[in-house]
Amino acid sequence: MPTTWQEYEQRLHQPLAMPLADAAAFFDVDLAAIEGAARRVEPYRHADGSPRWSLRGLRVALGLASDYAADELLVGS
Repeated sequence: MPTTWQEYEQRLHQPLAMPLADAAAFFDVDLAAIEGAARRVEPYRHADGSPRWSLRGLRVALGLASDYAADELLVGS
């Protein structure tokens, strides 16, 4: 969890969902790894109809460390 208000505020400005290519760059992982993780995450539909994947869902599917306690519960299920 963020320990200071500045760290918490910084998290408020992070995107919630994005296209796979952008998510690969965001997590600094290979596009193939993101595509594999995306098979286990249901995408949102943007207003223009394009799919956007939840960064939180992708993080859990990739098995990346998280600051969110709720993500740790999702990994176990």
